[in-house]
Amino acid sequence: MKKWMTGIAAALLLSTATAQAAELKIGFVDVKSAIENTQKYKDASSRLKSLVSKIENELKTLKERMQAVKGEINKGGMVWSPEKLQAKRDELADLETSFKRKQEDGGSHVGRETRRLNEGVGEGLFNVISQYAKDNGYDMILQKQPMVLYGQDKYDLTGEITKKLDQRSK
Repeated sequence: MKKWMTGIAAALLLSTATAQAAELKIGFVDVKSAIENTQKYKDASSRLKSLVSKIENELKTLKERMQAVKGEINKGGMVWSPEKLQAKRDELADLETSFKRKQEDGGSHVGRETRRLNEGVGEGLFNVISQYAKDNGYDMILQKQPMVLYGQDKYDLTGEITKKLDQRSK
């Protein structure tokens, strides 16, 4: 009799919990994907890639020039006057300084632009998610990674949130 009563109590608790869970409207968003698929992010990412490419080309040109001057020193250093040899060494030192400075400045510039990119696109994300949840009657929207180990596709709101972020950017 005692086992029977425990079984009934457990069944009642389980059915109550199931009924309450059925009333919750829950979704999840892959935040990284939502941000990276916005047009604003794609445009800014493209500009960032162009900036990196420009800096890499400038560094390549400086490095080639340094190698050329080193070659000149190796070939003519023994027959040049001490003044000419020192002038070439000074030129090489100036090129090395320019290379290091360009490398540091370029890295710093790329870092700033990357932060701007991430802040600019991500700043409105949580407002968009909150508004979407309120407008569509969601009780909870979770971040897919690392919170959701599994979720059916019908609960994935990433595409909708990406659309809202794009609309907000216009």
